[in-house]
Amino acid sequence: MPTELATTKDLLTLLLKVSDALTRAHARGVIHQDVKPDNIMLGEHGEVVLVDWGEARLRGESRVGKTSQIIGTPIYMSPEQAQGERADERSDVSCLGASLFHALLLRYPTWSDDQEVFWHQKRTGLIDPPTANEQTRFPRRLLAIISKSMAVDAGERYQSIVEFANDLTAFQAGQAVQAYHET
Repeated sequence: MPTELATTKDLLTLLLKVSDALTRAHARGVIHQDVKPDNIMLGEHGEVVLVDWGEARLRGESRVGKTSQIIGTPIYMSPEQAQGERADERSDVSCLGASLFHALLLRYPTWSDDQEVFWHQKRTGLIDPPTANEQTRFPRRLLAIISKSMAVDAGERYQSIVEFANDLTAFQAGQAVQAYHET
């Protein structure tokens, strides 16, 4: 991990910059569809650029060709993308959440060496949940944010990148977050 991302706070600050780019894109009706760590570039002076907009499409745009074409990187894609359905802003939320999961826990949210098992997990939205050890290493509120961002049902996810970013910002400020209900 680069020294500029040595802490969870640094990582969340980076993700908030990515969320700014996605917020601007979504405001213009553009869905990225392939948000992943490899598409997040860091500059020498703290700038963050979300790259590889080659699979992006306009909201509501239907693709010419195969109707069930799977677009995105399997490790990070949302369940609806894995099913070949149309992606929307909530799909980008899921991809960004999966990227945060990977960057924080240092493992993929879903993995199997068996392709059939992997694709079943992706299509049904099954993730490999945080282990007991991971649950003790990271705050519950942050894990709840990640879980909400990758909810199987898009209706249960953050409905926009702005909602996701607001919870990350609240978490960083030590405030209550939408994804976790304090007891």
